[in-house]
Amino acid sequence: MIDSKKYYDDRMYLMHICKCRTLEQEGLEVTTLYHEDAPKGFHWAVAIFENAERYRIYDVVHHSNEKEANEFFVINAPMVPRVSLGAVQPEEKIDFAEYSSWVTENKLDEYNYLTVFGLTEKGSNPSENLYRELSKR
Repeated sequence: MIDSKKYYDDRMYLMHICKCRTLEQEGLEVTTLYHEDAPKGFHWAVAIFENAERYRIYDVVHHSNEKEANEFFVINAPMVPRVSLGAVQPEEKIDFAEYSSWVTENKLDEYNYLTVFGLTEKGSNPSENLYRELSKR
């Protein structure tokens, strides 16, 4: 436990590639993450979720295209802060293949919107929002 949060495994955050749309509304930047179908004009993002109860959205990193989002994910997912390291990133760079093997060997779950929304199959097109003050971007 760190900051009274019980994390699901050693990773403090999980990353998820998704489509999104961002607009400004009443002094806020509102980013809607789409887990299935996105409206026209969407862009790609890597959503970063706390790996704890309710998978709260921590941040969204916007990208021009899916390739850029994937590149960001491959570089950054292995380096998220770890509970076992006192909430800091690993000191040495971990490549994605090594990270993927570690996730598989330890039977760790990745972010799964179906589980989060209590769904058993695709088709309901769930979405979720991140609100940020424009001055804090």
